[in-house]
Amino acid sequence: MQDPKKIHTKSKLPKCRVNGCLKTGNFENGICDKHTVLLNKAPKRNKPLRKQSQSSWSKAFRECKSSFQKLRRIQEMDNNGVCKCVNGEYRHWNRCQGGHYIPAKNINTCFEPMNVHPQSGHKNRDMDNPIVNNEYREYMVNRYGLEAVQDLEIRSKQSKHYSAIELIEMKKDYDKQIFDIMKMIK
Repeated sequence: MQDPKKIHTKSKLPKCRVNGCLKTGNFENGICDKHTVLLNKAPKRNKPLRKQSQSSWSKAFRECKSSFQKLRRIQEMDNNGVCKCVNGEYRHWNRCQGGHYIPAKNINTCFEPMNVHPQSGHKNRDMDNPIVNNEYREYMVNRYGLEAVQDLEIRSKQSKHYSAIELIEMKKDYDKQIFDIMKMIK
């Protein structure tokens, strides 16, 4: 007589890997024929959409910020292309940087003209130094007044977010302004 436990044992064949499918057998890639056909008809996605949109936002932000800084340097130059930097140095507009008083990571004031001025590269990289930072603040207070600087500092604590499309449109506008200014000078 047969053992009753052996009569009702399940098959040792693997199940289809698709959730809810109960078919068993030796399937290619572990998926039954029905689901293999369905998966082959499904549209393919190359990358997750979130990752792609995040990288495009980062690129748009970087390019927009670069155009804005270039615009600010060109706006501050004289007819010979020379800018007076925050620390009093005189440099050609393409030999200096667009330094932010409030760091550019604060999106709310990153594209504020009052926040960006021509600055030498070594001073711009040394903005964490309290002496350099105070020098920039004094320049801002002398140029715009204490209330305007305090207002800028308050606005930097507020949050703002631009979409990648907004940043791309802003960059186009900045590039057009740069082109118009350079055209008037030549």
